[in-house]
Amino acid sequence: MALVILGAWTIGFYLIPAMILFSIVGILADKRTQGDLALHLIFYVSAGIVQAS
Repeated sequence: MALVILGAWTIGFYLIPAMILFSIVGILADKRTQGDLALHLIFYVSAGIVQAS
């Protein structure tokens, strides 16, 4: 998923729908399984930062 986010930033508008879809699916999966959304958001952001650096 981090590659989709990085690709959306570098390639442009072609991967933005995929980034939005992955984000929605992740949020829905967390709500369905009673997951810790805040913790997964931290992982999501940190993975994007690590991929970008």
